Amino acid sequence: MTDNDENEKKRENYLSKFDLEVTPGVGRRKFLGLMGASMALAGAATSGCIRRPKEYIYPDNERPENTLPGVPKNYSTTALIGSTVLGLSVTSTDGRPTKIDGNSRHPTSNPIPQSNIGSSNAFAQAEILNLYDPERGQHCVKNGKNISKQDALTQIKNLVTLTKNEQGKGLAFAYESCASPAFAGQLNQFQKMYPKALFVEQDTTYSGNRLEGLSLVTDQNVDVAYNLSKANVILSADSDFLSLEGDSVKYARQFAESRRVLNEYSTMNRLYCVESNMSLTGSNADHRYTMHSNLIGDFLLLLLKELNLNSIKLPSGFEIPLFPKTSFNDKFKKWVKALAKDLASQAGHGVVIVGDKQPQWVHALGFAINCALGAVSSEIVALVPVKTRPVFVKNMSALVEEIQHNAVQTLIMIGGNPAYAQPADFGFSKALAKVTNSVYLGLFPDETAKLSTYYVPQTHFLESWGDMLSTEGISSVRQPLIAPLFDECVNEYEFVSHLIDEKPLSDYDIVRSIFGNSFTEGQWRQHLSDGVLKDSLKYQQTEFKFNFSHISSYYEKNIVFAEPTAQKLNIDFVLDSSLYDGRYANNAWLQELSNPIHKLVWDNAFFMSPKTAKALGLNGKPKPGKSAVDVIKVTYNKRVLEAAVWEVPGIADFTLVLSLGYGRSFGKVSQGSGFNANLIRTSNAWTGNNVIVEKTGKTYSLVSTQEHSSMSGTPKLKEDRPPVIRETTFENFKKKPAFVLNYELLDVKEQKSNLFPYPSNPTQAKWSWQQWGMTIDLTTCIGCNACTVACQAENNISVVGKEEIFKNREMSWIRIDRYFEGNVDAPEVRTAFQPMNCQHCENAPCEAVCPVAATTHSPDGLNDMAYNRCVGTRYCANNCPYKVRRYNFFNYSKIDDERNPLYAMQKNPNVTVRFRGVMEKCTYCVHKINAAKIKANQISSMGIVPDGGIVTACQSACPTNSIVFGDVADPKSKVSKLKATARNYSLLGELNTRPRTTYLAKLRNVNPEIG
Repeated sequence: MTDNDENEKKRENYLSKFDLEVTPGVGRRKFLGLMGASMALAGAATSGCIRRPKEYIYPDNERPENTLPGVPKNYSTTALIGSTVLGLSVTSTDGRPTKIDGNSRHPTSNPIPQSNIGSSNAFAQAEILNLYDPERGQHCVKNGKNISKQDALTQIKNLVTLTKNEQGKGLAFAYESCASPAFAGQLNQFQKMYPKALFVEQDTTYSGNRLEGLSLVTDQNVDVAYNLSKANVILSADSDFLSLEGDSVKYARQFAESRRVLNEYSTMNRLYCVESNMSLTGSNADHRYTMHSNLIGDFLLLLLKELNLNSIKLPSGFEIPLFPKTSFNDKFKKWVKALAKDLASQAGHGVVIVGDKQPQWVHALGFAINCALGAVSSEIVALVPVKTRPVFVKNMSALVEEIQHNAVQTLIMIGGNPAYAQPADFGFSKALAKVTNSVYLGLFPDETAKLSTYYVPQTHFLESWGDMLSTEGISSVRQPLIAPLFDECVNEYEFVSHLIDEKPLSDYDIVRSIFGNSFTEGQWRQHLSDGVLKDSLKYQQTEFKFNFSHISSYYEKNIVFAEPTAQKLNIDFVLDSSLYDGRYANNAWLQELSNPIHKLVWDNAFFMSPKTAKALGLNGKPKPGKSAVDVIKVTYNKRVLEAAVWEVPGIADFTLVLSLGYGRSFGKVSQGSGFNANLIRTSNAWTGNNVIVEKTGKTYSLVSTQEHSSMSGTPKLKEDRPPVIRETTFENFKKKPAFVLNYELLDVKEQKSNLFPYPSNPTQAKWSWQQWGMTIDLTTCIGCNACTVACQAENNISVVGKEEIFKNREMSWIRIDRYFEGNVDAPEVRTAFQPMNCQHCENAPCEAVCPVAATTHSPDGLNDMAYNRCVGTRYCANNCPYKVRRYNFFNYSKIDDERNPLYAMQKNPNVTVRFRGVMEKCTYCVHKINAAKIKANQISSMGIVPDGGIVTACQSACPTNSIVFGDVADPKSKVSKLKATARNYSLLGELNTRPRTTYLAKLRNVNPEIG
């Protein structure tokens, strides 16, 4: 050992005596002692007050062919994310998947051929964290004890084989709904071998209502696909098609493209929405009306009556009378008349989208209206045969009934976590206890795994082969990027193959066989590279015969809706925008992602309108600096749940809204978060009435980020400054395109002047003269949070937990600011969103106050941060008017790594992992900028990065392409052209900060007859 090594060891031993991780309760004496020790050890803490841990790296023993250390590669794959099949492009660094983006070649991720960016959503971005979750299943278990994978599979197969003589009698197979033709083929083979077995599809997302409603019309197993790029008028009837239902990423892109306004000669679609809950789709509507979910069917009948008065012929065979049972008020009737007139004027270019949770007859009614509008013949609405749902499959109620009659001795479950996710009236957990042999293949050892005889851990989709078929019939392959992290994990294809094949096949062989011998090896490899089978892109409309006579009988059975009161309320159950149906409950990124509407983190609640909370005498909005709200006892269908309350404008009066996914009994991350809606949810409907609310006298802490990072200045002081979101109607914009100038307090020419002069001829300049900037279109931004999670994955941003967020210490580099407009108690309340990241000001207030020059301006216009120079004065954060800088008070990255030892595998090696005591913020993905510069210099001595050569993390994730990044010194670049449009404005431009990020003002295409 050298003298230096010995001295280093002594220093480490001395430092270990001190708790350098200062806790919130540290006293003054201990603090001074710690500071004294750190000052005595010169150089012991060069940044903040923490010593970086010693780490070791090891070279590859045998480096794989065609690889360079640290150089990332991108692979195409496909996955079922929520309810949609998404084409994905996954970044792999040294064999580690580190980032997920949309595949620009796949139509579900990029339905616009002119675009070269594939989009995704927050769920897809967060899946990379699920891959590295240490709480994933790692061992096969039988009756609570670990057994080998081979023993488990052998014993499970023996259980299935025992039923062969009786053709599968006493055997049940329950699987989570999927979109795989290969898996559907295995089910068909399974059913032929065991014809008396019961096959069940677990539907936790209420998409079955839509499929069954369409089957009423066609008498076939079909699904519906929309082409919103051709729709001028869209009606959302209790549907959240922009976020949680159907092919939401595709719909969001098509919807946004038809709203992209470049000048006064552009066109713009119009969105109407009728719903009981403030959904993401409703918050982006030009006209939104709050209505109880139970009335959507009656509303559509009223609409059909008005359409008939506007010369829209009813579809053939339609027998239902045009007189809804509900009597609507005159104000709403006027609203519907204007809507009907608008739809009728756009016949062939208007469409109605019914929410998945609506009953089957309402879906059939919605399709009848689309037929009357000519939307089906114009290919805005297409019916597609479902090839991945065998006809012999039944629902979960059939399974529970068979178990109750002791007709199931062996139950095999694949995914879905039915012990948690199924409705309360099924009593699935109690029924599962009656099954002699229960087998569960799942990603996590969750609630279902604990109740099952056998648990087999399932591979993540990034670890296994598979195939996917989108709603429109587009075929693609799911290819793995990494070998299974845990040896005991089993792919679902291999698992079923062990049960039905004499010689089990690998997942690759099963998927490869689906495509037969029609592919050469070269074509197969090209398919894997593209991520989509090109021959399947051309979709042909199938001819159907429609029968609408069933609607009448279903409507006659419909109960007349009773208006809710303070004594008997309504209740709506909805999927959660962060946790979906609970499958992402153990994902810390999504738990800490603030909801776009109510802005809560780490919790759900009974959401209600302010009017309802006032009528019930409830505190659903904590006072400033507080987090306590009331807890109520809710009785619904003789089931009871106690949960906190939270006020949200835009919810129907005397209606409770409760989101799914919380109240889990599994997982270090998920436990203790929120309340389990499935304890009172029933299977007959996703909405109900006769709900009784009682006060408990208890309180619960709910944390919202809505009031954090306020840009309003002095509280309660009325300020004469321009609005942060500038908006007008589309008609007014066409009359006066430069309306944003009305709000300017500082000459626009002064705002656009640059401290760094642009070259007169950018093509002849060196790369250092390229100037980077960004625009964000508020008209097309839907507030979906995809950019926030993408930034977190790309830039190694830590989570901090509920308690720290209450202290305004969240670390996200991009936040989505939400604003309500108008009377919050009115049914027409509106919402607006504004993404907020570092504005990269040319005259940056943060740079002038930093005592150590840790934040400086780069030659290409970026506001840079030198982490190892920052001493944590936080002067820059105090001086930032946009409140976009984040200070890590504690070593959050270390805490994350301790909770999740595998988290280090996901981290981007091109981005510094920050410790405690430094300021963080958006960097415009500077590592991507530098990589593009290096590549450009290799191609040309001029080193000019071409327009579109740099795609930031937020830009690549955005499903609506609202974020554009590029060289503002090049007048031909896309970002420069957008900045030159009349809608472009600088946020807080009157402060003369000269931000490089600017916004395109929001436009609403309102109907003049509604106003």
